[in-house]
Amino acid sequence: MVVEEYEKTINEVLSERDRDRLVHEIDLEKITNQRNQVVEDLKAAERAFNDVHRKYERTKEVISDFKRNEDALKVAAADMEAKKRKAEDRYELLKSHAESKLAEYDAINAYHICIYRSFPITIISIYLI
Repeated sequence: MVVEEYEKTINEVLSERDRDRLVHEIDLEKITNQRNQVVEDLKAAERAFNDVHRKYERTKEVISDFKRNEDALKVAAADMEAKKRKAEDRYELLKSHAESKLAEYDAINAYHICIYRSFPITIISIYLI
């Protein structure tokens, strides 16, 4: 009887050990699967980060290019504004010069008209003398 109890206890211990081993193997497999999933997720996150970082760097370059272009366009716009002002000043100078010449020519023309209108009177008065 003691032997039977002893064998029974040994069998129980062995079966419990086998059960524990099986549970341990199942837990080990679960943990390994979880680790593999975490590694895959980490790799995916690193790829996503690298993509975002690459897009960020590219966007930084594009913004830098835009700022350089904006600065160049501002300089060109300022140059064009200065040229426009210079052209307007030159136009105003030419306009005032032309207006003064027209006024001068109008005065000369008025003088000639007066002479022309008085010319027949002068001729008549010559004949009458």
